Amino acid sequence: VKHSRSVKRYRDNPSVVREMMQEGMIKLTGKSSSNAAWKVFFASDDIVAVKVNPIDHIHRMVTHKSMVDEVIRNLIQAGVAPNNIIIWDRFEPHIRDAGFRVNHGRHGVRYMGTEFRLRGKKFILDYGKYYYANPASRVLGKKSYFSSIVTKMCTKMINMPVLKDHADAGITFCLKNMAFGAVNNTRRFHASSCNPMIAEVCANPVIKNKTVLNIGDGLNAIFEGGPFLKSYRNRWMEKSIFFGTDMVAMDRVALDIIEKKRKEKRLPSLWRKYYKPYHIETCGKKGVGEHVLSKINHDIIKLA
Repeated sequence: VKHSRSVKRYRDNPSVVREMMQEGMIKLTGKSSSNAAWKVFFASDDIVAVKVNPIDHIHRMVTHKSMVDEVIRNLIQAGVAPNNIIIWDRFEPHIRDAGFRVNHGRHGVRYMGTEFRLRGKKFILDYGKYYYANPASRVLGKKSYFSSIVTKMCTKMINMPVLKDHADAGITFCLKNMAFGAVNNTRRFHASSCNPMIAEVCANPVIKNKTVLNIGDGLNAIFEGGPFLKSYRNRWMEKSIFFGTDMVAMDRVALDIIEKKRKEKRLPSLWRKYYKPYHIETCGKKGVGEHVLSKINHDIIKLA
């Protein structure tokens, strides 16, 4: 869903974002109202974990709070109790830096990270559920433990990534946002374009089966040097919000959008860089979703 007034000078317009969120959910589900659309995915007894991208808060290249607030509002309207909504990422300090107030309590929406500080360093890791792969970390070995937020605390998940290129994975959108938030010990993955690690984590049933909705933040985006904005010349206002049920399909569409922008800026294709977005096709071949562009149903709705 695109809207010409959704951002101005890289600052979002919450009232326009609300309109885009409503229209996107209605078009995605074919329902007659936004509330009916949300009820397609969520019931009153669900515990919903919302995976945001809080990386690079200094340049405001994070999941916009206006979008997160709309998700919360609609989940509550659909009958989900506020305390059954968890806004999360791997590192809790990043959640705080992105403008959210941390809350682990029994009242209100919960905001938290898998790794946080509370009287020393604490972890919400499921030590019974891990992903095993080479290379090994000299400190943590070959195991990457899943977050308990993913395995035990929630029944369903919403993925809310930000549209960016990525120096190690080619791009970061739905797949990398979820995979690298869901497990620890990920630094060792980067040397291989994060492939096949992203695919193997996302193919795990706790990710694949629980991630029922993806709402991608393309209001502002990065086409070069991501995931951190190294120069203001490397961003643009895409003025879009993406809605989908297939993480792989959304990343395949996102890849073309970034490639188009890079061509416009006379930059080489991501496929000519050292690290390439191999993980999208790998995810498709592992059954996570559809990676063949011609088989993806992609509609563009322009509201203004």
